[in-house]
Amino acid sequence: MMLSKSTKNIFLELVVISSLILPIIVFGQVTGGPETGTDLVNLIRTIGNWFAAIFFVVAVIFIILAAFGYLTAGGEEDKVNSAKKKLIYAVVAVVVAALAFFIPMIILNVLNIDVVGEPGTGF
Repeated sequence: MMLSKSTKNIFLELVVISSLILPIIVFGQVTGGPETGTDLVNLIRTIGNWFAAIFFVVAVIFIILAAFGYLTAGGEEDKVNSAKKKLIYAVVAVVVAALAFFIPMIILNVLNIDVVGEPGTGF
């Protein structure tokens, strides 16, 4: 099987780039990670809270777009259907945000893990 000249060049470039990056990866050290189980649970809670916040913002944007679509539809079926779809997307985003917020708590309850959280986290 013969490779084209451009394929050989791309392969050679990837080998050279990999050999230059490899020492950085090998000597890199991960610092600041979770050191205890409580730190890991708090990290998971923080990530879940960020996902929930992002999905709530997306939901609000879709609700505003759906409302604008309904107001400007003027009775046209296509625009009304588009606004309905946006409203459904907003409801899905709210459900996903609620799941992202409550999944760590559900997992902790299922695994019967009792972890004292940060003040104001709700659990």
